[in-house]
Amino acid sequence: LIDGVEAPHLRKKRMARSLRAGLVKTMKRICVVSETDRQFYEEVLGCPPSKLNITGDTKYDRVLERIAERALILQRLRGSLQAFLQGRRILILGSAWPRDLQEFLSNYKQLRDFDPKVAVIIAPHDLSPSNIAAMQKMLDGLRVCHVSQDGYERAHAEHEVLLVDVLGDLPELYGC
Repeated sequence: LIDGVEAPHLRKKRMARSLRAGLVKTMKRICVVSETDRQFYEEVLGCPPSKLNITGDTKYDRVLERIAERALILQRLRGSLQAFLQGRRILILGSAWPRDLQEFLSNYKQLRDFDPKVAVIIAPHDLSPSNIAAMQKMLDGLRVCHVSQDGYERAHAEHEVLLVDVLGDLPELYGC
């Protein structure tokens, strides 16, 4: 179990507590968020201390770890995209579906009229060739740079849109 937390209602409800205790007994390892949670699992649910580890809230702590782990990747990505990013406001459509792009495009002209220096990075949710092709077709008439794994350097200031066909770079793109 990962991110185990105290369920205060189990202190009062014997049947629910018994069911939960039976479930956690079968687990090899239980990662809890805090010392309070460790005490709850040990004292209320009867978990042996040897099964319990305090790991913190991985949902939040993992973000900080990822920032540290991928700092070099972010730095390289910023360098690769410097010609595209420099002096512009960047709008990112992350994990976008065609309907998201369609909605965005219906307002894109007004956005460009308001801020001619705006640039758009689109990171599709679905990276299948058919979806990428459909999105490229939707972007006809715009200056688009379609990049795959190592092609970020091809994006320059003359491009309005960067269509990213790379899995796993979205958090770093948000950091640009």
